[in-house]
Amino acid sequence: MTITARQPIETTVVAVSTAGGLRAPDPASVLGLFPGKTDGMRLFDDVTMGVRVFTFPQEQLRLTFEKMRVRVEDTGSRHIEDLHIGELLMKIVTQFYPPPTFDRYGFNYDVMYRFDQVIPSRMILGSFLKDEAAEYVSAFGWQCTVSKPKTNRHENYFFKVVSPLELQVLANIEFHQRPKTGPDVQKELIQWSKESQEIIDKLSFVLP
Repeated sequence: MTITARQPIETTVVAVSTAGGLRAPDPASVLGLFPGKTDGMRLFDDVTMGVRVFTFPQEQLRLTFEKMRVRVEDTGSRHIEDLHIGELLMKIVTQFYPPPTFDRYGFNYDVMYRFDQVIPSRMILGSFLKDEAAEYVSAFGWQCTVSKPKTNRHENYFFKVVSPLELQVLANIEFHQRPKTGPDVQKELIQWSKESQEIIDKLSFVLP
């Protein structure tokens, strides 16, 4: 099977503080990150949950501040080469929080893949479900975790068949260490997008 199209749905970078207790920066400071580009900005503020969300339509970005993490999400379904959210995350981390607040970081890639051949969904289901049960399954997927010894990295991949030719893949790459500099995180964001792509390239549905 060959991939004929690859369309990003959402790409996210995250910084995590396992100690928790993070305070969201004030709105004026966050708006200052995008001078002249805040038209249409939407703010959601849940004081009880400790969540503050900024959506910037012009920048096609969403910034989420929670008690244990900060997230920067692309809302424009753009390709990784057009994003600089790794650098933006680290700008937020260094500008609004004293070091060493964050001790983990990671990337989420939500991507739709289209193949040149039909994914053999019924045959795959038939390997572990009886025909009468498989008949009523409208969607299915699977998960795998890649764990290599002597690394501080965890990789989780979630696969969902959404049509006969399409597979949605969510790749979650998590590093159990402090975030690096903006350029370093940006470089890793692009690198792990390519690494995730290689996992998909190696998919093979070999059935009896």
